[in-house]
Amino acid sequence: MLIRRLTFLAVSIAAVNAGWITAFGFYDFRIGPVHLAAHELFKPVLYLCAAVLAAAVANSSVAVAARVDSLMERLPTLWLIVAVIILLYLPSLGIAFNNNDWTHRADVRAWNSISDLAHLFVWRQPDGFYRPLVFVSLWIDYRIFGDHEWGYHIQNILFHIANCLLWIRASIRLGLDEGTARWSGLLFAVAAVNCEPVIWPGARFDLAAACFTLGALLFAIEWWFSHRAIFLIGMGACYAAALCSKESAYCLPLLVGLILSTPGIWKLPADAIKNRVAPLAISVAITIAMLLLRWTLFHGMGGYPGEAGNSPHFHVRFSTFSSFFTRALPVPLFALNATVMGSVAIIAILFFGVGACGYVAFCGGPRRLKAAVLVAALLSALPATNLVDWVGPLMGNTRYLYMSSLWIWLCISVAATGRARKWLLLLAVANVLATVHDYRNFTFFDIARLPPL
Repeated sequence: MLIRRLTFLAVSIAAVNAGWITAFGFYDFRIGPVHLAAHELFKPVLYLCAAVLAAAVANSSVAVAARVDSLMERLPTLWLIVAVIILLYLPSLGIAFNNNDWTHRADVRAWNSISDLAHLFVWRQPDGFYRPLVFVSLWIDYRIFGDHEWGYHIQNILFHIANCLLWIRASIRLGLDEGTARWSGLLFAVAAVNCEPVIWPGARFDLAAACFTLGALLFAIEWWFSHRAIFLIGMGACYAAALCSKESAYCLPLLVGLILSTPGIWKLPADAIKNRVAPLAISVAITIAMLLLRWTLFHGMGGYPGEAGNSPHFHVRFSTFSSFFTRALPVPLFALNATVMGSVAIIAILFFGVGACGYVAFCGGPRRLKAAVLVAALLSALPATNLVDWVGPLMGNTRYLYMSSLWIWLCISVAATGRARKWLLLLAVANVLATVHDYRNFTFFDIARLPPL
């Protein structure tokens, strides 16, 4: 009982600490020999996460009463999640900068007809990528908003909303209870790791790829339940659209294979294994076809041109493997706003990474399911293997973790199943605070604030 009260006190103090910095920007107090100072939200949010994890572990063995507070039971409704995303990312409409990658307007201005758009699908992009569908999306922005850059953010926000709702639906169909699915959707909705892809119009590739990949996965799940051909057609169409959005979508066959190879974990029909060939075969066939198309267009696999013609996307090195465990897993949870990397921040990431493993291992929820979703997180990060290592001290390149962070938040929600939901609420608040802080310190390239709307 004493430990539980101490951890609750620690969470309260950490929450007040982070809230003060968010509201007032800094504090600097001297009380005799004691000097209390904070000028950024980075460490206060880390303290809050540490306190939340400590409280979760301290309460993991405590039985929760059958009657849950009605407010906490209903809190993460679908409409609330949509409203939170809109309120959280509405300020992004005032963010822009002078760089072609921000909106790709320098590219889309040259396209004036349907044939120009159709040509995108057989076009070799100069940077070695094949992402025609999102360029069509950016072209639509240009035709509607022209040079008014605030409008380019709207599709990003809508994609993020769609991803959260699709994720909740897919989680429920896989057998999770509705409360757990919605909490994981809420955590993903406000995750600070998603700040870059959502507020950067040119990072829509990640949002679109995740949206169509989730759609394809959901169609595959529906096929296992009904065996209706329309769902296989939908899965194939969504997967093709995902691969026309970004290379991260190539994780779909891996995720389908994982789900089918662990039938006892997911609540699928008994005959799902017998009918696994159809969705898996279609996804593999589409993968092969798209890889052949890429080879035809790029005379190779493509990717950023590197030294001696070797793309860094396909150059295997030590960080190819180590980045999974130093970035792909801990960064979505604990490097919420690492404005300074340095040795202290690296130690903090490792420390909180260990804390996350302890949280998943010892808190509530089926361990096999938690292990499965962590494997899914790694598989979904696999197509971006050599890019995950690019996640930097300013949280740059975190767009590469957008897909994999879905499974991280599901794992945390599973771990809290049957426990007080207040710990998930505190994690959500910590991420909201970190995202607000990232708005103030987002320095990818050269940001220029637009006049107020």
